[in-house]
Formats: sequence, structure tokens, C-alpha cells
Amino acid sequence: MKARLVWALAASLAVSHPVAVQARKMFPPGPAASVWWDDLIDDEPVLWRAGGLDGFKSRFRLSIAGIALQRVLIRIDQKANGEGVGRIAIVRRAGRGRDLVADVDRTFLVAARDMAALHEAIVVAKLWTTGPEEHWVVKDDICLDGEQLIFERADADGYRFSEANAQCTAPPAVLAVARQMIDLSGERRPLALLR
Repeated sequence: MKARLVWALAASLAVSHPVAVQARKMFPPGPAASVWWDDLIDDEPVLWRAGGLDGFKSRFRLSIAGIALQRVLIRIDQKANGEGVGRIAIVRRAGRGRDLVADVDRTFLVAARDMAALHEAIVVAKLWTTGPEEHWVVKDDICLDGEQLIFERADADGYRFSEANAQCTAPPAVLAVARQMIDLSGERRPLALLR
């Protein structure tokens, strides 16, 4: 009888203290070496793996992380009809641990004409013109602080990854793509991270 009571008490204690789920790796092994924060909130899809399109025509994600110690994720998924559905999440670290806390987490809709304008801005910025990876990094200069911009794209042609530092190395046209994705999300706070 005493053993059953101890067992029931131990089982109830185990249930009342959930273990935090470790965040998954977000970026492929090669580019991940240059990423400052390579984790994400647990329900954000990994775009670089097989099945990353998940039925969409294309998927774009902008991740911003850096000196501000918060991360902004803006993902826009384009449907076959040209319209988009997006998600914005602004997350921060919970204390010194690896847990991430969402300050903003909501969805938004994108009209087909706005999706076409985003595609055009990407062409103007020459994102992914030389291959699936594009990096704007100045080898002889050191950029302290700043915000890292990571652009991802998944479509029928595969996965692409591009990065730049908003304050040091990002060309104006790349910053314009970031601003456009932020504007489409309807959340103004991330614009401050581009200054």
C-alpha cells in the first residue's frame, strides 16, 4: 500500500513539471555556421528539408537577430492562386536559458499584387542570383554589433539562403526587401532593427 502511494506521488510530480522542448535547428549545416542564433520557436517549419514547401507554391522567411537580443521571424507562404498567408513572431530569450518567449505571434494575409511586388523587389535586390546561397560579408572589415538579416526561399527550384548585416553590409536593395516584408506583416517595431 505504501509503495503504491509513493509511486502515485512520484507520477503526479513528473506530470506537474513539464520539460521544456529543445528548439529544432532552423538552417542547413553549411550556412548555419554563420548564423548567430540557429534555433527557433518549435512550431516554425524548417524550409531547407524535403517537404519544406508543405503544399505552397513558394515560401519566404526573413529572420532578424543580433545585438537587440530578440529575434523577428516573418514567413510568407504563397498559395497557387498567387495570394499569400504570413506569420510574424517576435521572440526573445527567457533569461539565460535557451527557451524562447513569443512577444508577438500572429498571422496576416498578403494580396496577390503584393506578392508580385515582393518577387520584383527580390529580383531588383539580386537575391540568389549566383546560386542558392548569397552572402554580403566584407572580409577585411569587422562589424561590431548590428542585426543579422537572413532571407530564405523555398520553391520548385529548391531552397536558397542569403544573409547580410543590416548596419554594415546589406546593400540598399536588400534592406528594401526586408522593409517590404516587415510592412506586409503589419508590425512596425522590427523596422527599428534595420537602422
